[in-house]
Amino acid sequence: MYLISHTTGVRCYSMFIRTLGNFTKGIISRRTIRAEIMAALILTALITAFIVNINYYVKTNSYIKEKVIQYNQEIIKQAGQKLDYILSQVETAKVQLIAASVTSNLFRSYRSMSPADKIKTVKSTEDLLKYTRRSFPIISDIYMIGYDGTIYSTSPNTNKEKLGRKPWIRSMMNLSYNQLIIPTHIIDYENITYPNNSSMQVVSVLQKVRGTNGEKNTGIIQIDIKYSEVEKVAKSVKVGEGGFLFIADDNNMLIYFPDQKYLGKSLETVNYKGYNSQNTNHFSNMDSYSQMLAFNYNITNNGWRVVGIIPSRDLFWEIKEVNNIWILVTVIAIIFSLILSYFISKGMTRQFNRLIKGMKRAGEGQLDILVPEGGNSEMQFLSKSYNVMIDRIDTLMKDIIKKEKEKTQLELKALQAQINPHFVYNTLNTIKWMALMEKSDNIANAIVSLVKILEYSSKNCDRTVPVREELDFIRNYIYIQKLRYGNEIGVHYEIDSDMYNYCILKFILQPVIENSIIHGFQGSNHAGIISIRGRKYDSTIIFEIEDNGIGMDMPRKEKFTGLGINNIDTRIKLNFGLHYGIKISSVPGEGTLVVITLPILTGQEEYNV
Repeated sequence: MYLISHTTGVRCYSMFIRTLGNFTKGIISRRTIRAEIMAALILTALITAFIVNINYYVKTNSYIKEKVIQYNQEIIKQAGQKLDYILSQVETAKVQLIAASVTSNLFRSYRSMSPADKIKTVKSTEDLLKYTRRSFPIISDIYMIGYDGTIYSTSPNTNKEKLGRKPWIRSMMNLSYNQLIIPTHIIDYENITYPNNSSMQVVSVLQKVRGTNGEKNTGIIQIDIKYSEVEKVAKSVKVGEGGFLFIADDNNMLIYFPDQKYLGKSLETVNYKGYNSQNTNHFSNMDSYSQMLAFNYNITNNGWRVVGIIPSRDLFWEIKEVNNIWILVTVIAIIFSLILSYFISKGMTRQFNRLIKGMKRAGEGQLDILVPEGGNSEMQFLSKSYNVMIDRIDTLMKDIIKKEKEKTQLELKALQAQINPHFVYNTLNTIKWMALMEKSDNIANAIVSLVKILEYSSKNCDRTVPVREELDFIRNYIYIQKLRYGNEIGVHYEIDSDMYNYCILKFILQPVIENSIIHGFQGSNHAGIISIRGRKYDSTIIFEIEDNGIGMDMPRKEKFTGLGINNIDTRIKLNFGLHYGIKISSVPGEGTLVVITLPILTGQEEYNV
């Protein structure tokens, strides 16, 4: 059981270490400075804790095991010494009785005595036996059996005839050995009724008596030891709930056993609490079998031995408790190291993470946000240098934007100067032919649209205009284009009503529509339709110009994003930032979609275009 608990503890600890290793491996795989610092702290704490705890575990277990074994060996030894003391008392009584029998005639001339002498001899002998019994409380009764058939007893209730027929009496008389121990047995040769019909159990010690001057054996002394005295010694030893103690003689006959049905029987017949003669027949000071330990103490004078059988789960429960505490302390220490390493690494990398976030914002174009200067001296120097660099880059970017705006204004004016004469020429040419062919109101409408276009184009472009004005300009522009291309072009407007009062940059929509008319429907065999949609989305307004023309592949798309489209995208980004601008998607044979994203302007903002 100790082995099982030990193995389980180590297995649990190993599983925890593997889990922690996988966690640490996951941290390292992210390859961040914080992760590497945390992993280094965890590994340092883990290795230190492992070395310290393993050393503590081995030494503590060894110490506890040694002390537990010593303690149990000592209590078994004490029980053996108590039993040895009982037997020494029996030996003393036996020596006294042998001396008395040798110096008297009670075994030699009893039959030739007169009746009066016989009575006197019996009385004096039994008085001696009774005196001896009173001197040694552990003795139940004493008997002296002569080879001539005479029997003396301390008890007046002895059935002497029945005692004389006992097999051990005949064995002692007929065999050569001088002493014999009869294992625990019931006294059936005393005519005594015990309470509750119980019976008296004793252990009998027999000794032959020789006459003087080398005479042959004349009698036998039998001393019955109270079994209760032996039992008292055995029960004084606490060997745990699952353990037990037994006493056996040199022939493996049981003197004491917890289950009384085995008393007086051979040890080989025992099958009790997992113990039997198959798993152990001989005991050393400590033998292990079936997760149990045996402690043995030999009484050298007569071959008796005291054996304590103790399950290892009862013997080493303290080790199990220490193991559990060891595992708990280790887990707590590792968890504490995890928490501590987390906060230490967080503190060490806080300023570094701020610097990384600042770099990310700078990469997104937010050059006006500086990083707080904190942390250790190295990080303060790095943060300060970064802020100086960002401030310098921001200044340079503003200079570049200012120059680009000036350049864009010049390009826009040049574009207007290019577009307007060419457009006016084509328009007037159209009106001329219409005037020659028919007299129609279309001529007047065309002239009105042309005038409005020229008015809108000639306005100061260094400001934003309402969406309503830009759409009016688009309607006049498309009306003129329809005069040129006929009714082959249809235009659909889907503009949210709340968008008309927002402001946008001038000439944002016209270049896109012009590209759709000129390039989108060129070579198309069906009527062209242009859809102009406008809607509000969060804090932006979105225009979508979609046609059902011939679409574009990549080379045509690059041509499509020429001067006019690129000019619009550049103006938007310079004024509002990189989050805004133009996106183009086109499928050859299906059409083109241009999406323009702008911020919401109410007319109070000032932007230079």
